[in-house]
Amino acid sequence: MSRLACLRAAAPILGVCLALASPAVARIVIPDHPAADEGSLTVVLADGWELAGVAATWYPDEGLLVVERPDGARRTLKPEQLAGLRDARGRDVTAEILPPWAIERLGGEMPPPSPPVPVEPAPKPAPVVPAPEPPDDPMADWYEVGGRQDADSWRGSARDPRAIFEIGAGYSAPHDQHFANLDGGFAFEATLRLQLAGPIYLSGGYLHQMLQRNDYMIAVPCGYPDDGCLVTGTADPTISGPWAGLSIVSAARTAQPVRFYLEGGVGRFAVEEMPLWSLDDAYLGYRLATGFLIPVGDQAAINLGVRALRIENLDFGWYGRDGDTMLGVHGGIALYGF
Repeated sequence: MSRLACLRAAAPILGVCLALASPAVARIVIPDHPAADEGSLTVVLADGWELAGVAATWYPDEGLLVVERPDGARRTLKPEQLAGLRDARGRDVTAEILPPWAIERLGGEMPPPSPPVPVEPAPKPAPVVPAPEPPDDPMADWYEVGGRQDADSWRGSARDPRAIFEIGAGYSAPHDQHFANLDGGFAFEATLRLQLAGPIYLSGGYLHQMLQRNDYMIAVPCGYPDDGCLVTGTADPTISGPWAGLSIVSAARTAQPVRFYLEGGVGRFAVEEMPLWSLDDAYLGYRLATGFLIPVGDQAAINLGVRALRIENLDFGWYGRDGDTMLGVHGGIALYGF
């Protein structure tokens, strides 16, 4: 074979090699994000709503799923708010995005995939009439990236505490001329509330109420020694004892809500240093309280409220056996247990 024939045979092979070596042709394009981040997911909520055409990212430190629409609006969801996730082909990809512990806490079940329905071509498409938005629109709490809520979006919604422990003090005074016109005094109290269901809590505690003698206190005659008059020395009277009852604490609506509470209970109270004619060891009492728990963090709050205490069957001589009432204010520190 001559040189000219060899050059003619090698020309096509040389052209292909030059073309492959050119940087304009041999460039390899790698996508920046997987297909799931380009709005190809459908997030199914526990209440049946579906958020289609979104991207979803799981944040393990916060335990939240961040869903992002193509326009940049985001929403954070807890596992209890989810039923699952599907890709563009309708395949369940929940286990590929959420960890096993989050899957166990899903708040709903994925609906079965719908079989494909053949679509017959219509001669003319019907005009699309936009439907009114329902009142419970799940898109209502979407917001633009960088908005005012962006800094708080990672906290999620608050939970109601399963237990509330409180230590506090206050000041109470007898109502009208009750307790033989003793002056009011300081009170100290420890309270524990355990959640039964929703806003209803089982509550109980221990109360220690102090009273003060005054110069114009009504004198109570002792009568005969066998009458049991318990006039003592100069020590100040006290009322103390345990109580138990029920509390109603308002549910959480925000990350750190101000909670209103109302509680009542009955107890067995002992009195000391009072001019009583009865020799009972303890007396039936009723306790009523209301107020607000003002948060100072995720797990603590300041309690500001009012108290009422009524003791039955106290016998102050000529008054006979009757109920005596005290009214006062209260403050304390409450600790939440979730």
